[in-house]
Amino acid sequence: MLNKIAKRAAMLTASVALAAGGAMVPSVAFAAPTPTGTHATAPSDNNNNNNNNNRGRRANNNNNNNNNNNRGGRANNNNNNNNNNNGGRGANNNNNNNNNGGGGNNNNNNNNNGGRGANNNNNNNNNGGGGNNNNNNNNGGRGANNNNNNNNNGGGGNNNNNNNNNGGRGANNNNNNNNNGGGGNNNNNNNNGGRGANNNNNNNNNGGGGNNNNNNNNNGGRGANNNNNNNNNGGGGNNNNNNNNGGGGNNNNNNNNNGGGGNNNNNNNNG
Repeated sequence: MLNKIAKRAAMLTASVALAAGGAMVPSVAFAAPTPTGTHATAPSDNNNNNNNNNRGRRANNNNNNNNNNNRGGRANNNNNNNNNNNGGRGANNNNNNNNNGGGGNNNNNNNNNGGRGANNNNNNNNNGGGGNNNNNNNNGGRGANNNNNNNNNGGGGNNNNNNNNNGGRGANNNNNNNNNGGGGNNNNNNNNGGRGANNNNNNNNNGGGGNNNNNNNNNGGRGANNNNNNNNNGGGGNNNNNNNNGGGGNNNNNNNNNGGGGNNNNNNNNG
């Protein structure tokens, strides 16, 4: 009888303690789980793809592609801009601006066919590191054709500028500017078949040795043909300038400046 009374008294005492806010303390401590391994994260790539297809009849075709990638380091910046304009009576304006904090791969393709107005293509590629820049401008309209390609690379760069102007009645103006902090490979190809004057300006500036190929082909133009090729290399350079003219007055200026030994080939053919 006394044992039952003692057990009931103990149970009442415990219940009173819990009601008063007492905490139950576990008899065994539990350790927090530890992670099984560490996981490294690699920087993600930047991929920008812009495709513009216009079949306007009267209005202008305006395509503006702006790609700004602030991520440098090991991330890859890939920018692809494709502008296709067919059959419009107005002007075709294509502006591609690619700004990369690190190295970048930039491909700009501008195709203008059948338009009566002017064709204006502006490609600006700015890379904090080395860059691969490909600019292709194909114009087949009646108006003037203006192609401006600007490639600026903090390190070495591979720059390919192809300007093809066929059938235009106005002037053909091609400006290619390649600036590389290190050695560079620059290929500038300008092909003009219109009636107006043809102006080709190729400027290649390399902090190290460079390989520069400038090919200017002017056929059938009634106006003057002006070809200016400027190659500046901090180290040794290989410079090839080919100017082929079949129209009116022909002016060919080739300037090659090499910090080290260089190979310079200048070919001017005036028909």
